[in-house]
Amino acid sequence: MKKFKFYKVSSTNDTAWNLMLDHTTTPFVVIASKQQNGRGRYGRMWESEEGGLYMSFAEKNRQNGELIVVSTLAVCRLLSLHGFEPQIMLPNDIYVNGKKIAGILIERRGDYTVLGVGLNVNQTLFSAGMHVSPTSMLIESGKAFDIDILSQELIAEYVKSNFIEDFSVWKAIVMKGNMRMKVFTASSVSTHTLVDINKDMDLIFKDKEINLFDITRLIKI
Repeated sequence: MKKFKFYKVSSTNDTAWNLMLDHTTTPFVVIASKQQNGRGRYGRMWESEEGGLYMSFAEKNRQNGELIVVSTLAVCRLLSLHGFEPQIMLPNDIYVNGKKIAGILIERRGDYTVLGVGLNVNQTLFSAGMHVSPTSMLIESGKAFDIDILSQELIAEYVKSNFIEDFSVWKAIVMKGNMRMKVFTASSVSTHTLVDINKDMDLIFKDKEINLFDITRLIKI
């Protein structure tokens, strides 16, 4: 996979879109040491100072559900390689010891997608007032990591991930703990217990089914 490395960008997602506008062919990955305007879901800021791993994968003709599975599982496998026990929080956040360590943002324009990954690696301080409790690989392990090596490992895990083969592994991680969630859609807020997920990304609750992409927000309770 082609790689484009920068020290500082507005965001790796924006840079990937700009590269495609300049006719860079997909797939490719953008990697940066810092983001000035990193973002997460719902327009939230993703704190992006040096010490984190920030990268975006540019793809064509891949579905959002497939990308959620392969990307979150790739991050989980990377963390597992280094002794962590990650948990996937739907739709695309990764937690360690109850704190958020990574997030993924998928943006689509027609047949093209950009999938941004932010992984907290060597940070020890985070801004006050964040909507979740953050952590990093350094905080959880007491040791620093080589971000260049991690980026290579994550690319390798992402490239080898396969939606059909890996879906059951992904689902087992998601289902761990039989999550009870508050579910927000455009028209309602309700509380449900998750009992299964199918490959169409339908969340099967005890009392109803809701497709993941009809949900605007999920909160584990």
